[in-house]
Amino acid sequence: MLPTTQSAIVIAAAGGPEVLTEHDRWPVPVPSADDVLIEIMAAGINRHDCNQRKAGPQHEPNPVPGLEASGRIVACGANVPRQRLGESVIALTDGGSYAHYAVAPAELAMPMPDGLSWLAAAALPEALFTAWFNFHNLMRLAPGENALIHGGASGVGTIAIQMLSALGHTVYATAGTPDKRAAAAGFGCSATFDYNDPNLAEKVKAATGGQGIDTIL
Repeated sequence: MLPTTQSAIVIAAAGGPEVLTEHDRWPVPVPSADDVLIEIMAAGINRHDCNQRKAGPQHEPNPVPGLEASGRIVACGANVPRQRLGESVIALTDGGSYAHYAVAPAELAMPMPDGLSWLAAAALPEALFTAWFNFHNLMRLAPGENALIHGGASGVGTIAIQMLSALGHTVYATAGTPDKRAAAAGFGCSATFDYNDPNLAEKVKAATGGQGIDTIL
C-alpha cells in the first residue's frame, strides 16, 4: 500500500537555497486518468527550479520544485495500461520531483535507458525530450538530412548532437567561444562555427558543399 504522506522539499518563500524547506508530511499526489505516480530515485536540478525558487511559491501551482526525475512507476491513472506498473522511467513532471513521489503525464514517462545510474538518468528528460520533440515531432527530420544546432554546447545542444549523430545524421553546431565549439565538436559535430561571425551563412554553405542546412534548431 502506498503512503499518503511523504518527505518533500518545499519552496517556503522567494530567495536563495535557504528557502528550500523539508516537510516530512507532504501529501503524496494522486495521478489523474492520464498520469502515472513515480517513486522518485533521483531528481534533476534544472534552471527552471532555480528561477521558481527565486520567484517564490506563489508563481507555480506546485511549491515542490523539480521538473525531471528517474524512478519507478508505482500507480497508474485510469487510462494508463496497468502493465506499466514497476517500469523504470525517466520523466518530465509538472513539478514535484524534489520528493519521494511525484506524478507525470504517462506520455512523458519514458523507459529508462539501459546502463545508466538513477542519478545520470535524472539529468536526461528536459534536454532529451526537447531535442527529440523538436527534431522528430515538429520538424520531422528525415533520414539523410542534416541539422544545424545553435548553442551546441548547451544542455539541449549537446544531447541533440549526440542523438542525431547516433541516428546517422550529419550535424553542425554554433557556439560563442573556442572552448564551447571544441566541446560541441567532441560530441560528434562535423563542423562548428562562431555564431557571431558575420560570414556565418557563407561558411555553413561551404562546409555543406553548397547544399546548406535541412533543419535548424
